[in-house]
Amino acid sequence: FSFSSTYTNNITTGSKASDTPQFGDILKLEVAPTLTAGLSSGQNAPTGTVAVTKPGKTGTYNTSYTLTPQLVNSYISDPSTTINEPFLGESRRYTNLNNAGWTSANALTNGNLQVQNGRLIGGNVGNYSGFTGIQNFYRLYSGYLEGKTGGTFNISATGFTSLNEWNSGAVGVEVAIILQEDVTGNTTSNKIYDLGRAQQNGPASGNIYGTKVGNVGPLSGNWSLGTNGTTGASGNIILWVKFSSPDLTNTLTNINLTVS
Repeated sequence: FSFSSTYTNNITTGSKASDTPQFGDILKLEVAPTLTAGLSSGQNAPTGTVAVTKPGKTGTYNTSYTLTPQLVNSYISDPSTTINEPFLGESRRYTNLNNAGWTSANALTNGNLQVQNGRLIGGNVGNYSGFTGIQNFYRLYSGYLEGKTGGTFNISATGFTSLNEWNSGAVGVEVAIILQEDVTGNTTSNKIYDLGRAQQNGPASGNIYGTKVGNVGPLSGNWSLGTNGTTGASGNIILWVKFSSPDLTNTLTNINLTVS
């Protein structure tokens, strides 16, 4: 018997040549494969294959099996980087604009999006219920040089095909860049740089500034602060993501943000 899976080490076991099984005997095998580090099964239960062979015979019987009904995330440390978020951990998540850190062990509360094994989703679609209203996600991007005014963004998604304007009230997703030096409170900032609005020098509405270079709406492209601001001495940017509802079945699966 050979047990193989992309999530574990492979194991071969079974009866020995000296065994003399009788008709009606039952062979019971217990195997304990070791989970491979640095893998995620996403939203699928991890599977494996068992192959049965018989000495002197050429035929092999193969069948698949489920390793566990639980999703696998075997990353020892969060695989995110200072500029890339794959939603496989929450080490760089902020509680809000003004409070660094996030305690993943705590139950999610209304108003916050859920990180679930490679995707960002509304709580009602994930493991929670009863959430209402706009749902938020705050994430630190760091290590940028002071005085920079633009870069690129690339958002991978399932279901979402475009970004809405910040505070539009439309069904969908909104994403904004917040310079850490502009933060004035938990959910307030002197300037909100909207990736869903066209770049222009001067505010588009109140404290909202358009930053998207070129066509508006795409989930990827170039962004620019123009003359409206520059990255500060901290080198930190907080990306603020809002879903219009916790019931949206659409998800984000990765966000990359560069400054050049």
